[in-house]
Amino acid sequence: MTPQQPARLPALPDTRNLWRTGQLHEMGLNSRAIKALILNGKLVRLRHGCYIRAELWEKQTGPARSRQLIRAHAHGTLTRLDGRLRVQPHLGRPAAWFVSMGC
Repeated sequence: MTPQQPARLPALPDTRNLWRTGQLHEMGLNSRAIKALILNGKLVRLRHGCYIRAELWEKQTGPARSRQLIRAHAHGTLTRLDGRLRVQPHLGRPAAWFVSMGC
């Protein structure tokens, strides 16, 4: 009986450091691949549907992490990627600051 080869860990995309689940799926990573990356310390789930590269998260200070969590919330709720402003119904104002945060 031969020992099983360990499964090869999927690679994170070279571009960006913050992704929504849909973006990772579009880049070829399925739910199992995302879970494997989290379990192996390569990816951190910041909130439902939003992930950051673990290497970046680990070297950030407390205040930087707080800002990153705000950015992740904005990134996770941003659904329009064509650059046009949209109104957040629960805020009643344009979401321009989402775009200005580089999401």
